[in-house]
Amino acid sequence: MVAPSANPELGQAEEAIEVWTKDPSTLAFADLMNRAIGKPVASVEFDQSATMDIARQRGLPERLAAGRRRVAKARADRVSGDEGR
Repeated sequence: MVAPSANPELGQAEEAIEVWTKDPSTLAFADLMNRAIGKPVASVEFDQSATMDIARQRGLPERLAAGRRRVAKARADRVSGDEGR
């Protein structure tokens, strides 16, 4: 899209041209205008109910325990000043 600039500092023989690589979003413009006039934003409500039994996933409790041990060791090393040695 090419649009001439309305810069008053340019003379009659000069012209500035602005080039955009992407067309403006009409949805974004409409949203901004609606917000400017105080129109409420359209909201979507949904109900999602699902459960996941993480204890039954293969090896998850062991991996969590190992990760917690690594975090505890890293914190202890940082406090004692042995980090990176």
